[in-house]
Amino acid sequence: ACSYTQLLLNQGKGKQVGRANVFVSHAWAYQFDSLLEALLQLQKEEQAARGAEPLLVWLDVFSVNQHKTAMRDFHWWSTTFKESVKTIGRTVLVLSPYEAPVPLTRAWCLFEIFSTVDTQAALEIRLPAAEAARFTAALGSGQFDFGTWVSKINLAKAQAFNPDDLRMIKDAVERSDGQAGRGGAPVPVGGGGLPQAAGRAAPRHPGRAQRPGAAAAGARDVGGGGAAVPRRRGGQARATRRDPPQHPLL
Repeated sequence: ACSYTQLLLNQGKGKQVGRANVFVSHAWAYQFDSLLEALLQLQKEEQAARGAEPLLVWLDVFSVNQHKTAMRDFHWWSTTFKESVKTIGRTVLVLSPYEAPVPLTRAWCLFEIFSTVDTQAALEIRLPAAEAARFTAALGSGQFDFGTWVSKINLAKAQAFNPDDLRMIKDAVERSDGQAGRGGAPVPVGGGGLPQAAGRAAPRHPGRAQRPGAAAAGARDVGGGGAAVPRRRGGQARATRRDPPQHPLL
C-alpha cells in the first residue's frame, strides 16, 4: 500500500510527479471538482501572466499514504507536516462559501494556516469561480464585513474527525513560540497573513471600479474542498503535476 504519488512513480510515470511548489489546504466536505477548478484557474492565470511552470501541488488525497497514518503519533506528524509546509514555501487555501468558509471551522485546516504563518511561508486564498464572482460582488457593494468574517475564526470551536487530533492541535498552537502562536490565535488578523490573502482573492474585472486593497484595508480596521475520513497528515513534499488539459484529474 502506498500514496497515489508513489504509485505513479512505481508505474514509471515520474513526469507527473515532482517536488511540490504549492501546498493546498482545503476541506474534505468540498466537491472535488470545485477544488480542481480553483487550482486549474490559478495555473491558467499564472501561465498567462508570466509563463510560470505547471503547478506541482501537495494535495493530501494524492500525497499522503492513507494506509499508514495510524503508525505515527501526532508529534511526528505535526513536526513533519510543518517542515513540509516550510520547504514548499507557498500555501494556497481554497475557501467556500466565501461568507462562511468551511476550512475556517476545521481544526486541521486552521493548523495548516497556523503552520504556514509560523514558518513564514506565503499564504494565498483561492475561491472556485462561482464563489469568486459572489465575493467580488459583495466587495463592490460593501456587503462583505471582515469583522464578522474574522470573528468566526476560533480554534476553540473548530471541529475534527478525531477528537484526539483536535486536542493535540490546540496544544501545539498554545505551545508554539512562533509569531502565529502568540496570543493563542492560529492565524494573524491585522497587518498581514489571512486578511491580505483574502484581499487578493477577488479577481479584478475590467470596467468594474474597485478600490485597490479595499478588502485588506477592512481587515486591518478589524484587528491592526458512513466511511472514516482519512486523517489530514504530513507525508513527503511530493505532488502530482497539474498540467491541463492533458492530465486534469491526476
